[in-house]
Amino acid sequence: MGIRGTLTKERFGSSMPVNAPLFQNLPVYFRNARIALFRYVTDGEQAAELLPAALELTDPPTAVLALIEYPWTTIGPYNEAIQFLVCTHHGRAVQYVPHILVTTDVAMAGGREAYGYPKKIAHIEFVRENEILAGYVERPHGFRICSGVIRPERPLDPANLPLMPNVCLRMIPALAGQQLAELIEVGSDMRIKELWAGSGSCHLTGVSDLDPWHRIPVRQTLSCLYAVADFELKEGRVLEAV
Repeated sequence: MGIRGTLTKERFGSSMPVNAPLFQNLPVYFRNARIALFRYVTDGEQAAELLPAALELTDPPTAVLALIEYPWTTIGPYNEAIQFLVCTHHGRAVQYVPHILVTTDVAMAGGREAYGYPKKIAHIEFVRENEILAGYVERPHGFRICSGVIRPERPLDPANLPLMPNVCLRMIPALAGQQLAELIEVGSDMRIKELWAGSGSCHLTGVSDLDPWHRIPVRQTLSCLYAVADFELKEGRVLEAV
């Protein structure tokens, strides 16, 4: 007679593979994250096509491009690019994430599995020359999806940066014809250590319909900010089924 397996749920690790987890239990800690934020007015009709029906765009329709360097985290250093849509959920201000790219497998898998962040792996590079910071995002390498450039000029009170919860659409592909989709609010605790305003711009190339960041186009730049922050990613919560 064969030997029955002894791996039970009580012995599962925090992620797959359950006997050798790719990432640890939450929270995940981040220190001295360097964040370039480009806030802009976008095309409402195009943006609405990427927004779940339970959410509502602001007026004017507003988006944010974030280019981020994480020099130290408990899942290792990596770079990230995020596109947000500023919106409301039953009147409460939130930021929906339709697109996000990262540079490591741990960052990708952790974000997708725990929160539904729609992460893919890409090439993300930062360049500093004199007082200017530039970020470039390519997927695959050589096909530039977006870029941003900023010159920090004036210090701001960190309290001037409104921190809204991130909302993601977590979708588990259909098994036996049943698909699970949920709106997830991401739990976080961010402490802004430095905040700077400056001159800058961002650009969405439209080079790839596989990564259509250009479907949230830049119509008018509202602000360019640079921040340094510590934060923790905590457990999220389900807002509603979709």
